[in-house]
Amino acid sequence: MKARPLTVQRVRELFIYNSATGYLTRAVRKGPMAAGIRGGHLNSDGYRHISIDGRTYQEHHVIWLLAHGDWPKLDEIDHINGIKDDNRIENLRQATRSQNKVNFPRSRRKNDLPRGVVPHRGKFQARIKVNGKNLTLGTFSHPNAAHAAYLRAAQQYYKEFMPLATYGQMG
Repeated sequence: MKARPLTVQRVRELFIYNSATGYLTRAVRKGPMAAGIRGGHLNSDGYRHISIDGRTYQEHHVIWLLAHGDWPKLDEIDHINGIKDDNRIENLRQATRSQNKVNFPRSRRKNDLPRGVVPHRGKFQARIKVNGKNLTLGTFSHPNAAHAAYLRAAQQYYKEFMPLATYGQMG
């Protein structure tokens, strides 16, 4: 028997959405979980997950459904501020996979260079990834110059998805 798709009505039967916090709290008791407690759990991927009728959903997708009455039209939902469990509706926007990856927080690297900058033959190269392809923006004698080139390109290519955390800017 095929599972019926999750509806706004079904989510409203089970949860109450607090737009100020971005939390879904249980409207009804489910097993040992009392009504009034935050639903779901934080997974190892950093996203909150909610179980409804035997299926697991990412909380931000369920909140999108509640707010807009339908599932997102694009591949993914981006957390604008980069915080994966900040599910306030104003922090969520539809995105393609490529756009969502742009706004993903950069992991720390041991060289501690700014985003978009890599060491190259004793200098610093500015690079950016656009639609899955790496573009070299130039080679510079100082990492700040390479980072400035990256930021100009990021503004041009990523527009509103430009990374918030440019991390590692040097003085």
